[in-house]
Amino acid sequence: MDRFVAPARPLHFADLEQRGLGRLLERYVRSGADGTRVVTYLYTSDPRWKREAPPGLAEALAGGDPGVVVTGINVVNHEFRKIFMREAPRAATFSDVREAVERDLRAERALGARDALYLRMRERYTVRVDRAAGSELAVQPR
Repeated sequence: MDRFVAPARPLHFADLEQRGLGRLLERYVRSGADGTRVVTYLYTSDPRWKREAPPGLAEALAGGDPGVVVTGINVVNHEFRKIFMREAPRAATFSDVREAVERDLRAERALGARDALYLRMRERYTVRVDRAAGSELAVQPR
């Protein structure tokens, strides 16, 4: 147990890979030319922080480093709530647009009915236009 608590040297990713933990760690650690990225999950025992991060936590974790990103459902939900509170007063309500939607719907239905009537009439009648002077327009059923 002493070796586990106080190892002789720092552990490296390669040490853990050799012990069969590589696949597990690949989910949380990415190394590349631009450095190493580590995913860490934090859970608080206080239920208040399920809706938003504790005050100052994100800033403290980032420590001024622009490469550190703190996220989670509570952080994202908090941002959405801030955006909603800012944008909600400008949003149109259903009652604001109801009359326009109903008017457009009635107009579309009327156009559809008119077009259907026109097609039915075209199927029943043939229109012949005589060009002779003084003749009247003749309409005959098909």
